[in-house]
Amino acid sequence: MNLFVLTTISLKKKTEEDLILEWKISNLVHKRETPFEEHMDFIEGWGWKTYDYSSEDNCYFTDLKTAKEYALRNCGDMNDGGSYNYACITEMPYNATYAMTNIQSIYVFKFDRDSDTYVEVDINADAETKYIVGHNGCKHLLKE
Repeated sequence: MNLFVLTTISLKKKTEEDLILEWKISNLVHKRETPFEEHMDFIEGWGWKTYDYSSEDNCYFTDLKTAKEYALRNCGDMNDGGSYNYACITEMPYNATYAMTNIQSIYVFKFDRDSDTYVEVDINADAETKYIVGHNGCKHLLKE
């Protein structure tokens, strides 16, 4: 038996201004003067340079059909004022100690402001969907 975790995701491409502000804040928080280039190398190594990513697990389901229906029909409950431009359903073993290391599948949904709903998109659709898939530990599911 598998568990299907429905997660809402806020994904925003970082600008140069975002990166500079993030660097300044990091230096203040950590009370050090890390050179900008060194900070960029660090966040690039962790995959944090391109996008600002935040997520929230919303629901847990025992079948994919119900999880998808909820994602497609209840976007108003999940998408606080349009702040979550993506959602995903991640399938993993139900009774595994480290379930996040044995992900079976992932389904990505993009919020469509015109219809005010989430629409399922291919996980290989673009750089954003590929980033979501990789960030959720599902790179092995992407096409080469």
